[in-house]
Amino acid sequence: MKRSILIIIIVAAGIVASSSTFVLNQTQQAVIVQFGKPVRSIPCFQQT
Repeated sequence: MKRSILIIIIVAAGIVASSSTFVLNQTQQAVIVQFGKPVRSIPCFQQT
C-alpha cells in the first residue's frame, strides 16, 4: 500500500516537473503567462 502511494507521488511529481519546463530553439520566442495575463517575454536571442 505504501509503495503504491509512493509510486503515484513520484509519477505526479514527474508530470508536474515536465510540464513546467521548456526549451526554445534559437529562432523561437516565448511569452510566459500567469492566470492568462502575460508576465514576461523570452526573446529569441539576447544581446549582451
